[in-house]
Amino acid sequence: MKKRILIVSSFLPYPLNSGGHIGVFEMVNHFKNSYNISLAYLSYQKEDKKNQNILQEKWPEVKIHSFRRSNIERIKNSLLYRLQNFYFTVIKKRWFPHSAWFHSPVASNAFMITEQLCDADFVNFIRSLIKKESYDLIQVEFYGNISLPIFLKVDIPIIFIHHELRFVKFSREIDALFPDDPYLSALMEQIKAYEIKMLRLYDKVVLLSENDKKIISAYLEEDKLYSSPLSIRDLKKTDTPYKFNNILTFLGGGSHFPNRDGLIWFLETCFPAIEKAHKEIKLNIIGSWDKKTIEKYSSEKVIFCGFVENLENVLKNSIMIVPIRIGSGIRMKIIEASNMGVPVITTTIGVEGIDFRNKEECLIADTSDDFILAVKELVENDKMQRQVIDNAKKRIEELYSFDKAIQKRQILYNNILGKNE
Repeated sequence: MKKRILIVSSFLPYPLNSGGHIGVFEMVNHFKNSYNISLAYLSYQKEDKKNQNILQEKWPEVKIHSFRRSNIERIKNSLLYRLQNFYFTVIKKRWFPHSAWFHSPVASNAFMITEQLCDADFVNFIRSLIKKESYDLIQVEFYGNISLPIFLKVDIPIIFIHHELRFVKFSREIDALFPDDPYLSALMEQIKAYEIKMLRLYDKVVLLSENDKKIISAYLEEDKLYSSPLSIRDLKKTDTPYKFNNILTFLGGGSHFPNRDGLIWFLETCFPAIEKAHKEIKLNIIGSWDKKTIEKYSSEKVIFCGFVENLENVLKNSIMIVPIRIGSGIRMKIIEASNMGVPVITTTIGVEGIDFRNKEECLIADTSDDFILAVKELVENDKMQRQVIDNAKKRIEELYSFDKAIQKRQILYNNILGKNE
């Protein structure tokens, strides 16, 4: 009999418009035939119902459960959020204009991270699923439900798939933007303590890279940790040679602060010099961005493309830029671009967790001047373009192939569930 796995996600992993979505989708897509998989998620988006129907057609073997509040409950929560936002951005800002609360997403979202736990109604929804089904494993994806084991109290193994170390991400944000702020430093310690305490509740904490595992091993016992990278399915081989089309591409939505920080840093400190030196170059920004940002930065040379259905068609023959200065985990977009034969220019933090080397599998630059120089070097050097593409594909095949990622996750499931009969 197939083992039963309940995957609890903070959102529906479809459409495939982010690295997290792609990683979860590919894992479920592979294991849905080996295990009886149920996927439960908290629905926020109006499009979730339509996207769930599409996903259910792709996965008839998977039971997909969505929790969405009634219209009245959603209106009440929206009003509460607006009142909280009014209090912090209007009243408190006027009375305490020098508070660090208003200058960093770390501070402004702190009450959500350190004080609010899992959504209570969603917890009850998960409890009801557990009562109906006899699950052999509960797998929690993403940070939003990290406190779930506190409330479930079940005699079932629970593992957490940690897509990014939140305290590392926020610590880097503080270091980059507010290095001398004692308030934020103290708040950072509170966030860190909360995250570590929640992780100790799990039977296993799965990190997506050896680097993240090494960082967290200073706080959690070794036998609780497991490294299991995500990957994407290998694309069909193509004989079409790469030819740079004078397009730089940025992949990522503006709601994720590291994306916002990185793109705006690039637009304001790098792109003017690049545009001046290379008159034909344009920048395509793929992903959802707010109207204000689009209006501010959009031009003939900077195009906000929104969500695109066929990523390969948009990325091919371009150069992907990953100017990430803040973050943790691994950037699936780098693996995806390299797998498509697209060269990448990134930062040290952007390529963290991926064993790529500067001027071998990618170009790495951490300052504006170095990033501008890296773009110039790659744009003007056909030989380097081919070298980076070939080396990256070879490295992915050696270390990050889909088969290797699946094998690592299979070993974890075998250790917890035992081999299927």
